Amino acid sequence: MNWRRFFLHLLRNFALATGGAVLLLGTIGYLVAGREGMLNGATWGLMAGMISLPPMAILILTKYWSDFAGRYGAWYIKKETYGEEKEQTEQREKRD
Repeated sequence: MNWRRFFLHLLRNFALATGGAVLLLGTIGYLVAGREGMLNGATWGLMAGMISLPPMAILILTKYWSDFAGRYGAWYIKKETYGEEKEQTEQREKRD
């Protein structure tokens, strides 16, 4: 996994989602209360984006590391059940 590319994509997605929230809430605020409503809505959009996006990143990273842990767990169980490749070849040689 290319970590630099991953973090650049993550930051891009943060910026797009936060910008979308700012535009949406700013537009709603403008339609309801004019310029002051637009500023308040944009502020709320920025705060909502900054608060909600880091937990989303944690969920993404959790998904990645849980897959890694699952692969490692499967390998470890296989190793404990059947032994390592070296041990398996030694056992085959003893049988022959």
